[in-house]
Amino acid sequence: MNNKIHPLTLIVITLLVGYASAQENANKLVDWWEAHGDYSIKNLSSGIQREYAEIPLNQDNLLNIPEFTLLNEFRPKASVSFEHAFFQIKPRFTSKRVYFKSGEFDGDEKSDSDTYVNEWIAQFFVTHELTISYGREDLQWGPAFLLSPSNPFDSRNGRTQPNTEVAGSDYAKITWTPSRDWTISGIVNTDDGRKDYRIRKEIEQDFRNIYALKIDYLFERGNAAVILSQTDENEDQDTRIGYYISYNVNDAFIAYSDGSASEEDEEFLIGNTYTFISGLSISSEYFYNSSGLLDSVPTDFGDIIDPEDNILSQPNREAFIRKNYMLLQAYQNDVYGSLDLLLRYTYNLDDSSRSLLAHLTFDINDNMEFFSSATINSDGQGELDAQHDYWIQSGIEISF
Repeated sequence: MNNKIHPLTLIVITLLVGYASAQENANKLVDWWEAHGDYSIKNLSSGIQREYAEIPLNQDNLLNIPEFTLLNEFRPKASVSFEHAFFQIKPRFTSKRVYFKSGEFDGDEKSDSDTYVNEWIAQFFVTHELTISYGREDLQWGPAFLLSPSNPFDSRNGRTQPNTEVAGSDYAKITWTPSRDWTISGIVNTDDGRKDYRIRKEIEQDFRNIYALKIDYLFERGNAAVILSQTDENEDQDTRIGYYISYNVNDAFIAYSDGSASEEDEEFLIGNTYTFISGLSISSEYFYNSSGLLDSVPTDFGDIIDPEDNILSQPNREAFIRKNYMLLQAYQNDVYGSLDLLLRYTYNLDDSSRSLLAHLTFDINDNMEFFSSATINSDGQGELDAQHDYWIQSGIEISF
C-alpha cells in the first residue's frame, strides 16, 4: 500500500491553509478598522468663468487671470482614534485646465495637476483634561461671516467662495479643559503650510511666528473667548488682545461681536442674526479697521513694493485694506425640495465698492449634490471690485 500524499494534495492543503489564514487576518483588519477607523470621500467637478477687472494694476490682464477653468478636486479624509490618541489626514488630488483670452497667455490653454496634504493632525489625550496636538489645519473661530479679527493667525474664513477649501497652516497646540465651561489653549504657528499671504510674488509677506493664549468660556445663553497673542516681526514684537462673544437673546435672535486691539490699531466687528419660523435667516455685520487706508490704494507695483508704501507692511494685518465695511446676508434652506440658497452683499463704505454673492446647493440624490456660486462686483474700481467684474462656479459634488 502506498501511504504517500500526492504532491497536488499538499499544494491544495497549503493553499487552503493560506487562504484561511489570510481570511482571518483580513477579518481582523476589518474588525480593527471598524473599531478605530473612519473615512469619507468627496469629489468636486466644476467649471469656472470669470472676467478680470480693468484697473491700473491689471491693465491688459497683467496678473494673467484665466477666463475659463475646468477643475476636478478629489478630497478624501481618513482618521484613526484610540483611547489616548487621534490621527487624521486630508490628502488632495487636483487637476485643472485653464483657458486664456487675454494677457501674456492670450489664446493659450494650460493643464496642471497637484497632489498635496491640506490638513493633518496628530492629537494625544494626556489626561481627560489635557490634550496636545501638532499638525496642519485651517484654524478658525468666532461667530462672524465677514472675517474674524480676533484670530491673530489669519482672519480670513473663506466664505467668499463657499466650495473652495481654505489652505491649512502648521500649528502646535496644548489644550486644558478644567471644566465643561472653561477651555484654555496655547497655540503657536510653526510654518505657513499652504497659506498664501500675497497678491503677487513681488509683494509676499515673510512667515512670522505667532504665540497665542486662548481662553474660552461657555455660558447658558452663549459663549465667549479672550485671545492674547504676540507676533515676532524680526526685531519688533506686536502684542495683541482679541475677543469674541455670541449671545442668544432668544430662540430666534443672536447678537455677537469679534475684535482685537494692539498698540498699532483696533479692529472690531458687531453683528446679529435673526431666524424666522420659516427657516429664513437674516444677518447683518459692521466691521471697523482703524489701520485701514482712507487714501486711494497705490496703483503702481513700485509703490506697493516700496517698504514705505507697501500696504502689506502697514499695521493693518487684515485681508481688507480699508476702514469700514458692512455685510447683509440671507440664507434659506429647503427653498424648494432640498434647494438651499445664500445671498451675501458686502459694501465698502470708504470707496463704495460692492460685491454680491449668490450660492445655491441642490441634492440630486443621497450621494450627489449640484452647487453653483456667482459673485458680481461693482465697476467703480474700488477694493471689492479690484480683481474681478464677476466670478461664476458650477459643478457636481459626489460624496460617500
